[in-house]
Amino acid sequence: MAQPPVPPPGGQQPWGADPYGPQGPHGQQPWSQPPWGQPPYGQPPYGQQPWGHPPQKDNKNTVIGLAIGAVVVVTAVVVALVVFLGGGDDDVPVAAPPTVTLSLPPLPSLPSISLPSLPSDGSLYGSIIEGTPTSPDGLGDDAELDGYAQDCFDGSVEGCLDLYASSPVDSEYERYAESCGGRVPWTEESTVFDCFTS
Repeated sequence: MAQPPVPPPGGQQPWGADPYGPQGPHGQQPWSQPPWGQPPYGQPPYGQQPWGHPPQKDNKNTVIGLAIGAVVVVTAVVVALVVFLGGGDDDVPVAAPPTVTLSLPPLPSLPSISLPSLPSDGSLYGSIIEGTPTSPDGLGDDAELDGYAQDCFDGSVEGCLDLYASSPVDSEYERYAESCGGRVPWTEESTVFDCFTS
């Protein structure tokens, strides 16, 4: 059996040689695989090595990962040594913090404030206006409002104000408070705040 031809050094064909090997009839290739060049299509048969050399693995990512891991480990060891050993500066004296004394200017004196004196009857609102009161009997059947109405009749400004604030709108109790316990005639313009003098 004849051995396949050996390619010339440098991989170039001799001058004038057909680069595709010997031609069959009508320019067709003979039915055989050249000993060099592109491997056949598909997977090699079981147990045979594929054509060419196995691909080289790229170790660049592994090297980078190991370098980063080494930096992390070294940093952790240094931090652990500093924390657990205390850095070795326990013998260094520490100065006491400085003492700060603040001096504030004296506060200005406050002006004296005179409070108004209460009226002689002890009322906060002064005294009720002059007039003859009318009896609060028959205004309604509310015991609390009846008590405020009696105070208003007795001359208490607070009694008239409490009766006005607590009574229903447009009730006989409200009108009695606005008439100052019957001391003035009631009108639409009457108000309980006209019942006292200061």
